[in-house]
Amino acid sequence: MVKRNILLILIALLIWSCSSGSNDQTQYSLRCSDCKGLPQIDGQSCYMLSVKENRNDANSRFIDVFVVVLKALNVSSSGEPTIFLHGGPGNIGTQLINKFNTDKFRRNHDLVFFDQRGIGRSNPSILCKNLNSLLKADPLVIQECLNEFVNAGADIRGYDTRQSAIDLRELRESLGISRWNVYGVSYGTRLALDLMRVDPEGTACLVLDSPMSTSDPNNTTDINLNMKRVFNLMFNDCTAQDSCKAAYPDLEQKFYTVTDYIKQNPIVLQAKNPVTGVMTPLIRSSDDYTERIGNIIGLENYGRLGPSRINKMFKHITGQSVMTSQEMNTYFANRDPSTFDDSVFWGIALSVYCREIYPIMDFTALDAYRAVLSPFGIHHQDEALWRAAYPIANSGEIEKEFWGPVTSDKPVLIFSGTYDTLTPKAWADKVAGTLSNVTFVSIPAAGHALFDLTCPRLLIAAFLDNPTGNLDISCISAMPQVPDFQTEQ
Repeated sequence: MVKRNILLILIALLIWSCSSGSNDQTQYSLRCSDCKGLPQIDGQSCYMLSVKENRNDANSRFIDVFVVVLKALNVSSSGEPTIFLHGGPGNIGTQLINKFNTDKFRRNHDLVFFDQRGIGRSNPSILCKNLNSLLKADPLVIQECLNEFVNAGADIRGYDTRQSAIDLRELRESLGISRWNVYGVSYGTRLALDLMRVDPEGTACLVLDSPMSTSDPNNTTDINLNMKRVFNLMFNDCTAQDSCKAAYPDLEQKFYTVTDYIKQNPIVLQAKNPVTGVMTPLIRSSDDYTERIGNIIGLENYGRLGPSRINKMFKHITGQSVMTSQEMNTYFANRDPSTFDDSVFWGIALSVYCREIYPIMDFTALDAYRAVLSPFGIHHQDEALWRAAYPIANSGEIEKEFWGPVTSDKPVLIFSGTYDTLTPKAWADKVAGTLSNVTFVSIPAAGHALFDLTCPRLLIAAFLDNPTGNLDISCISAMPQVPDFQTEQ
């Protein structure tokens, strides 16, 4: 009889642990889920969090958000859990598991990962894969994405940063966590900041890797000025490095020769429309060229390929080494620089852009300013998408309070790469300006998203172990201070 009672108690505890939630079960609830398709890791548990799709609609349905928890390796540790927020918007959050499932991060902390609503294993998930193309702003491509929302029975008005921030608050409560540490990268930093606003008591500290601001979001003027700064930094660093200077003499002059040429002779690519299959001419301006090279500098190999890419185009326009049309397409679009891989879920990106960015942009003023800054008068890399999508997306607008600055006295660690062309340092400065307890670390010769670099990882782990202590940043001085520029001709 005693054994039977113990068994019943264990079953009851198991049922409770997989069905926890708020006191009001009509608002949200947590249940166990399988971890199928994920690497099998000791101490791993998977869940589905059931939440309201659109909290502004009393009749809204419930949707599922996929969650993974890795228990701390030190079972006696009292360290607060850490939640990891990926970028995009649209990157699969659980893809960060392999990046952070290490002794340094997991020794004293439970680790929590989630696929933001609309993404990955969450249900519904709105892939809209054809938005990851050069013709992402084509109305047919956009309509195809909107049809995915319709076919999934999804209310597009429920897919934005604020709804996801509330998801996280409800997740923390459902897991029985009183406070947790929050790491965000790129767009994930905007989500982290809004989470601190909607759940200040539940946030112990923040790590913001390549941050975006909530106030004045995606200000293109900041991108323009920052792009010019990074190009000048690259020109100077190449000149100071003997091998780069020898391989690419007069690099800065060559760059302006290329952009002046493209102003007079715009480049015409042939891009296949992913919906119709029809090859469509796509004109690339000198600013488009700058943006493409800038994204290579800021995201792909952190500046190493910048000089060689400029030199390759210079040789093309001067007839020294002419590229074929296919090589030209590859040169411009071998990889969409706004993605980490090929599995970005663009539905949430389209909704976030249309709700949180488009409504507050003064395009007339921005376009006038860009003309003055050319060839650095670039657009945000996805601006063509949300300019075209907003009139037909009918996604509504986010609460105006969302665009205000975030204030807090919680410990915050901010990383900004000197070669980051995607999230300008000006945005990091704006974020830090309204937070009273910030450690700001500039990472030399590095661009966007720094979580793969050894020194930043050491600093993140140390900060999470002791957010209120003095952080030893001496490893920064041991890092390369300039990129190791590729010099193949």
